[in-house]
Amino acid sequence: MIFKKYIFCLFIFLFFFTPALHIFAQDEPEQKSTNYISGTALNKNRFFRFNNDIKLAFDASLQKGYEQYLEYLLRITDINKQEINVILSIQNDSSGELLIISKDKLSRRSLGILKEDFQKESLPFSFLVDLKSDQMTIEVKDTVLIENRLGLRPHADYKIVLGAFDNKSRANQHAASALRLSNISSDPDILEQKEIEEGENSTLLWIIVIVVLDIFIFAYIIIRKRKQKKLRQIENAGEEDVDEDIVFHPEADIDAIAEVDKSAVFLFKQFEVLDKDSNDISSRFTPLLKELFLLLLLYSQKDSKGITTGLLKEILWFDKEQQSANNNRAVNIGKLKGILDTVGGYEIVTNPHNIRIEIKDDIYCDYVRILFLLRNESLNKPQIMELVSVVRRGSFLPECSYEWLDPFKAEISDKLIDNLLNLSELPNIKEDDRLLVQIADTIFNLDSLNESALAMKCIALTNMGKRSIANSSYSRFAKDYENMYGTPFPASFSEIMKVP
Repeated sequence: MIFKKYIFCLFIFLFFFTPALHIFAQDEPEQKSTNYISGTALNKNRFFRFNNDIKLAFDASLQKGYEQYLEYLLRITDINKQEINVILSIQNDSSGELLIISKDKLSRRSLGILKEDFQKESLPFSFLVDLKSDQMTIEVKDTVLIENRLGLRPHADYKIVLGAFDNKSRANQHAASALRLSNISSDPDILEQKEIEEGENSTLLWIIVIVVLDIFIFAYIIIRKRKQKKLRQIENAGEEDVDEDIVFHPEADIDAIAEVDKSAVFLFKQFEVLDKDSNDISSRFTPLLKELFLLLLLYSQKDSKGITTGLLKEILWFDKEQQSANNNRAVNIGKLKGILDTVGGYEIVTNPHNIRIEIKDDIYCDYVRILFLLRNESLNKPQIMELVSVVRRGSFLPECSYEWLDPFKAEISDKLIDNLLNLSELPNIKEDDRLLVQIADTIFNLDSLNESALAMKCIALTNMGKRSIANSSYSRFAKDYENMYGTPFPASFSEIMKVP
C-alpha cells in the first residue's frame, strides 16, 4: 500500500516537472535590460512585522517635459493607518527638496540637486528607518538628511510603498507619475516585485514554481502521515507526554484584551513601561528607580496613604544617615518624575511621613486593572476573559526577587487562583469548556501543581472530545508532581475525572 502511494507521488512529480524540462530545452536566454517602474508596494502591500530597522535603496530619475514635480518617494503605514510620507518637490529651476510628513508634522529638507540632474541620470536614494530610535536617515548622492520623532515603533507592523503606487488601479501606475525607479532593494528582503527587467527568462520561474509545488506536495504527504502516526500513538498510549498545542490551541479563543494603544505599565510576564507614543522605555529605569517605582505603586494600591518614608529608607537606603537618605530620596523621585512625564497622567504625593503615587486613567496598568476586577463582587464573561488574558501573559514580576515583594506576589497569586476557581463554577462559565481550559492554564501559570485546575482542564477537554489530550495533560502533571515531591501523584486519571 505504501509502495503504491510513493509511485503515485512520483507520477505527480513527473507530470508537473516534465513540461518544464520541455520548455527549458526550447527557450533561449534573452538579453536583459532595465525596466523602470513608477511605483511598487513592498511586502505585497500587506503589513509586515519589522524588528528594529528597515533599509531601502533605489535609483530615481524624472521624465522630461515637466516644469515642476511633486512625486511620492516613500510611504510607510502602520497598523493604525498612521502614515509617514516622503515626497520629492522640485519647483521650476530651484533645487529639489524633500517633504517629510508624519502625523501633524511637516519638514522641508533641501537636497541641493537641480531638476536637470534628475533628468540626465538616475540618482541613488537610500533610506535607513531606525524603528528603535524613531529616526530616518536619507542619503541622496552626497547629501545626508536625518529626521527624528516620526512616530516609529520597534517590533511593529508596517507596510511600505515606494513611488506613486496605487493599489486600487495597478494597471495605471506607469502613467500616474513622472518618477522612475530602478535597482530597488530592501533589508529585510520584502520586495514584492523583484523582476524589474525586461525579457526575464520565464523558464526559470516556471521551474521554480513547479519544483516548489512538488516540494509542497511531498511535504504535505509526509506531514500528514506523521500526524496520523502521532494521533494513533496518542490514542493508543494516552500516558505519553505529547505537546497538546500540536492538536489544540485553546488560547486562540481569547483576544489580546490586555494589549492597549496608549501609555502602559505591565507587571505580569515582565516589567515593561510604554510611553505616550507606545515606545518601550523600560530601559530608562535603573535598578534603583525600578524598585522605587514598584514600591510606590504597590504600596499605594495596598494603602491609600502609600509607603512610609521610614520603610522606604529601610529598604533602599538602610546604610545612609537620615539626611543623606532624604537627599537620595528627593533626587531619585525627581529622576522618576522625569521618566513618568513621558508616560502620562500621574501624581506623586509626598509628606514627612508617607509617599504615594496615583496613576491616572490615561495610563493602563495591568496590576491596577487586575485589582479592580478582583474587587468586584461579580464579573461578566468579557471581564473574566480580560482577567484570563492579562494573567496568561505570565506570572507577576517574575524577574524581580526583592524580599519585600514576596508578600505581594503571594497575595495576588492566591487572590487570582481563588477567584478563578470560583468564577469557573458560574453557570454561564461552567458550560464553556474552552474558557475553562483557558482558566485552568491561567491557574497553572500561577501554580503549576494545582490539582483543581488539573481536574477542570481534564474534564473540559474530555467534554470537547479531546480525551487523549486530557490524558497527556494528566501525565505531564503527574510527572512534574513526582519530580517536585519525590512521590507518585496519588490520584489516577479516572479519579481526577470524578472530581465534581
